[in-house]
Amino acid sequence: MPKPDVTIVMSPRERFHLTRRSIESLYDDQGVPFDFICVDGGSPRAVRNYLRAESRRRNFKLIRTPHYLAPNEARNLALDEVKTRYTVFVDNDVVVAPGWLDYLVRCADETNAAIVSPLTCIGEPVHTTIHMAGGEASVIVEGEQRLFHETHRFPNRPIAEVRDQLVRELTELAEFHCMLVRTEWLARLGPFDENLKATFEHDDFCMLVRQQGGVVMIEPRSLVTQVFGPPLSLSELKFFYCRWSDEWAAESERYFHKKWGTVFDDRVLREYVVHHRRHALPGLRRAVRALAGWRISEWVLYRVEDFFVWRAMRDRAVAPGSPPREALARKIHA
Repeated sequence: MPKPDVTIVMSPRERFHLTRRSIESLYDDQGVPFDFICVDGGSPRAVRNYLRAESRRRNFKLIRTPHYLAPNEARNLALDEVKTRYTVFVDNDVVVAPGWLDYLVRCADETNAAIVSPLTCIGEPVHTTIHMAGGEASVIVEGEQRLFHETHRFPNRPIAEVRDQLVRELTELAEFHCMLVRTEWLARLGPFDENLKATFEHDDFCMLVRQQGGVVMIEPRSLVTQVFGPPLSLSELKFFYCRWSDEWAAESERYFHKKWGTVFDDRVLREYVVHHRRHALPGLRRAVRALAGWRISEWVLYRVEDFFVWRAMRDRAVAPGSPPREALARKIHA
């Protein structure tokens, strides 16, 4: 086998039980050889045992912490281990299509891009409904105000409807669901900003690269899908609620706007994070609403979320080798 030119770094996004399906999809593609680093933060015992056994069988690098990790924390743990020309970051709930990596590498080789994004789909059946096909992420000036502007291209559109518009082209935005990065750019820009715990980490990185003259490309022949899968298990709830807590989301949003000198806008927290948390316990939500009405069901769900966030933050604060102790404050609800 030729020496790999690519290292794939997988990190937890919001859950754990899709990790096996994601890893198997990587190894099912027999195209471009790659080194593989899996970062695992606080996964349940079954996933932990699978990763330990699989890392021995497939001879990949497994980096594990006993506490949950914010996305950029997880990615940074792998950076010193990367020795290849390209690094591909992929979340542990992503399934890849055959040939996906070959298309990413060929695009980077032929365009000298710093970042290459695949066409990212979402949901089941895989590789059919677009999550994003590139997009915009930039600072715009209106009068005396600097505003942050982000859009996704073709969100929630079937591929079949827009296939003739999906071409390799320049874009402003790739997401960490899956992106290829020329490794020299990781060395140039330093570690990922760990102040961005929940949101804006992809915007921040793409904007930094473009600010330094790097090119971001979308290569739609490379196809991956973020899979939601079955409802969250009890062993995943702490991580999910920590990942999408109001603390992490609000802190990330405030920090991002301060860093880029833009007007603070908590739109992502209000329009995405709060609603996304509702995917966790839909059965409980329906049951309480049927018994007690909407207002009480909302109060109950907030109290449940508070409990799991408090437990997750406590675990991070006391776990060996954990980040500096975090405040165990309750969430500030939008």
